[in-house]
Amino acid sequence: TGGSNVAVGGNAGQSITTGDVNTFVGQGAGANTTTADANTFIGKSAGLINTTGTANVAVGNLSLDANTSGSYNTSLGYGTLTLNTTGHDNTAVGINSLAANTTAHYNTAVGAGAMEGCTTGEYNVAVGSLCMDAVLTGNFNTAIGRAALGANTTGSSNCAVGINALGANTTGGNNHAMGDSAADVITTGNNNVAIGSSALGAATTSSSNTAIGHIALTLNTTGANNVAVGQNAGGANTTATANTLIGDSAGYGVTTGGSNTFVGKAAGAYTVLTTTGTDNTMVGALSHATAVDAVNV
Repeated sequence: TGGSNVAVGGNAGQSITTGDVNTFVGQGAGANTTTADANTFIGKSAGLINTTGTANVAVGNLSLDANTSGSYNTSLGYGTLTLNTTGHDNTAVGINSLAANTTAHYNTAVGAGAMEGCTTGEYNVAVGSLCMDAVLTGNFNTAIGRAALGANTTGSSNCAVGINALGANTTGGNNHAMGDSAADVITTGNNNVAIGSSALGAATTSSSNTAIGHIALTLNTTGANNVAVGQNAGGANTTATANTLIGDSAGYGVTTGGSNTFVGKAAGAYTVLTTTGTDNTMVGALSHATAVDAVNV
């Protein structure tokens, strides 16, 4: 028979047979555990229907209460991992974090409501309240900051660092956003990089853009394959594609023109030629005064 078990509370650990080194504290805690070992269930109904799951830690009312055979889970807070059945190696810290997780593995959710809606998505990391709280089946996502990747459902391999970074992303994948509200309205766009507060701040479905700097490409909505490096670089771009803009405010005046290369502070920033023009190259600070400054390639 089992040994070194501790059970405190009505029906706590009442079904234990050969399980060893378990600790059950609270009404119904670990009530159905039979042969499992090394579990710690503290709180009303914590680990309630666990039977063979091993080495789990559940602290908080209703935490891990649906778990049957999942092992190596850590659940701290009311309702954490409450629907988990066979998922293993998950960590949930904060009220309702990973609450809908059922069979998924290797998720880490820290913060109130973090990854609350995740069902079968795996290998995700969410740190911050409401972080990735809508994710269902997305995998390999990392979100740090309140509401980062908050609307993501099935998008995978995204990385969002900052409050509301990639906050509207639903199915887009391979996006990387760092900064307060960086790329915060992208929904289905893929392969974007946004570093800096409000960088790529208006992009919705655009893909393959790189924006580095405060409000770089901030008005871009559907333009693709742009590179903007520098504060406000490409700041007025809306639907233009394939521009390379390097320098503070470089190419700021470009709205719909494509395939331009502007290098230098405010290069190509205001000339009419560069708002809708294409295939221009300007190199040097303030190289934008007249059309003579443009070299068509």
